[in-house]
Amino acid sequence: MKKLVVYLGVVVLLLIMTGKQSDAQIVNGAFKRTDIIQKKPMPLPVPRESDVFWSKKIWRIIDLREKINLPLYYPTVEMDGRMNLISLLLDGIEKGQITPYDASLDDDFKVPMSFEQVKASFGAEATTEEKIDFDTGERTMVTIQGEIRPNDIKQYLIKEEWYFDKQNSTLNVRII
Repeated sequence: MKKLVVYLGVVVLLLIMTGKQSDAQIVNGAFKRTDIIQKKPMPLPVPRESDVFWSKKIWRIIDLREKINLPLYYPTVEMDGRMNLISLLLDGIEKGQITPYDASLDDDFKVPMSFEQVKASFGAEATTEEKIDFDTGERTMVTIQGEIRPNDIKQYLIKEEWYFDKQNSTLNVRII
């Protein structure tokens, strides 16, 4: 009788375990494929100051009219969740996810800007113009709200730091 109870207990335990789904997934290949949205950027290694043999800061112009830089310029209008780089940056600044800095005062990026200042630097300020009504001949002042035209942006000015890491014997670059 005891053996029957033990056997029934084992059978019940096996039934419970087989009814439960396992969390393990089958990996078909050398690695598990993940969606691009789930991926996070890998942090860059920070070199030690004593390992940097030489460094130089430069300003580089990235021209969007060159063939290699066309993915940064197109699509000019958002389609299927894709947008060009300037629209993505302006969207991040407007939502408060990206902090813009004013590089005209100093190139150390210490003075943050608001979205209104960014719009003003792109020339998207409100202007007042005089409008003439041709039927009555009256002149009225009309305020026209300016807007940023992302299609007009053809170049980026990027600050980079080039440095030689003597520990790894490599010449590296970082966008500042």
